[in-house]
Formats: sequence, structure tokens, C-alpha cells
Amino acid sequence: MLWNTHRLALAALVTGLFLALGAGCSKYDTLERNMQYVSDNLVRQDAQLAWEAATAAHDKWRKAGGGREAGNAAFAAYQDAYLKYAVIYNELVDRQNGPIADYLRGVTEEAPPPPPGAAATQKPAPPETPISGLAAPQARELGEAAPAR
Repeated sequence: MLWNTHRLALAALVTGLFLALGAGCSKYDTLERNMQYVSDNLVRQDAQLAWEAATAAHDKWRKAGGGREAGNAAFAAYQDAYLKYAVIYNELVDRQNGPIADYLRGVTEEAPPPPPGAAATQKPAPPETPISGLAAPQARELGEAAPAR
């Protein structure tokens, strides 16, 4: 009987430790462990979208005063967007064999950096001046078209 009491006390202690430590440091720690992208293109696209959302949330937070108090909705939105982006950013660092020192961690005062390899994900800007040597298309009369069959 005494042995069962000790076993139950030990099980309660281990369960309590598991619940206290198993919760993790952020609400997206399970997302990081469970996330798998089937291609580098998908993770880059997701990173670009998450970065844009985190940057927009950062701007709104800074315009609202930049406070970190508990009831600050702008900070809560920025923190949420930043932590989502950090998970994807760290995935890209891993895929490029970057050092752990390059990981994003806690929310910072500065706007989050763009995703690693962001230049490859951005579309090239259209040329501002027409390419020399190429003539513009000329308009011409086509005359009567053949009737549809």
C-alpha cells in the first residue's frame, strides 16, 4: 500500500514537471517541430508572406507607441506575427545550413529582417526604359476575316 502511494506521488511529480516544461517557450514551438515543407519554393513563399505580415504588425505597433504592457493589442499582434515568422525564418536558415546563431529568437524593437535568400524570391523590377534596338509593334489593317466554320 505504501509503495502505491509513493508511486502515485512520483507520477504526479513527473506529470507536473512535464506540464510545466512541456509547454515550451512560445506558443509556436510545436509548429516548429511539426512543420515540413515539400519544396524550398513553398517555404520561401510562406516566409515572404509571414515577413510582410510581421513588418506590417511592427509598423502598427510602433505607430501605437511601441509599448510592451500586457494589454497592448498592437504589441500582442506584432509578437504573434513575429513568432510565426521566426519559425519559418529559422527553417530557411536550417535549409541553407546556416549557423544557429542566425536564428531569430524573441521579439525585438527593430523590424524583422527579410527572409534568407529573399533576393531569389522577389520578382525583378520591370525595366524603366525600353530596350534599345527593338522596334515597338506596328498597327496594321487586317482586312476581312474568314468566316468561322
